[in-house]
Amino acid sequence: MLSELRDLRYRVALASFRACSTYGDIDREYLVWLEAVLRSCPEIKADNSVLRLIEEHLALDDKAFKEFVRMSKEENPALGLKKYAVPLLDARLQSLWHLPLSFQRGLLAVRTHLNLLNEEIDQSRYYFGLTFTIDGDNHKRVVENFVGAQRNFAVQAKRIINEIQKLVPSDAG
Repeated sequence: MLSELRDLRYRVALASFRACSTYGDIDREYLVWLEAVLRSCPEIKADNSVLRLIEEHLALDDKAFKEFVRMSKEENPALGLKKYAVPLLDARLQSLWHLPLSFQRGLLAVRTHLNLLNEEIDQSRYYFGLTFTIDGDNHKRVVENFVGAQRNFAVQAKRIINEIQKLVPSDAG
């Protein structure tokens, strides 16, 4: 189950980075947080290009950092977000009673936030589909809702990762 959580943490962290970059929702605090998360992932050892990119951007002065954020922001973004699952956790949810209560609560928090994340993905897909069928002022509102759902994805992703960080020991080192 811990390996499933580690994998989820890594995949959701990368998707969060992509979403935040796309919408220009990156600041130094976010990058420091993301760097710490990725350093705790064993998967990053295989390809640490994202870590190098984060380190490079954290080293920028304020003016260059603002330019990086501006340049990474896409004009008409449409992320193809994928849903996430934790089949092992789901299969064993009924048999967690023997684990410490705090660990059970943490697993349920991950599951709850994952459900919310997947709902944001559903909302994003729904609004994306509507962008092709609605014109005028309503189209503008649909696009705003689409962007809102994608930004909410990044918020939920961070919540999931923070819960996983509490449950899974760091693999850094």
